[in-house]
Amino acid sequence: AAVGTPVVSLFAPVVPAARWAPHGRHVLLGDQNAPCRDTRARECPVPGHPCLDLIDPAEVVAAVAEVAA
Repeated sequence: AAVGTPVVSLFAPVVPAARWAPHGRHVLLGDQNAPCRDTRARECPVPGHPCLDLIDPAEVVAAVAEVAA
């Protein structure tokens, strides 16, 4: 945030994104309404990690292009 570097974050919803997401220009990827939402879990309590495992690599590439533009 201090140097204005944009961030693409694969962000699990175990904590609220509104409070813990990166500052400044960013894109959050991951299902923020997944069953693990707000559990503060250190290890995923949901088999298969659906909030992050379903992110397609093409989504990450597109998000990087978005913040780099």
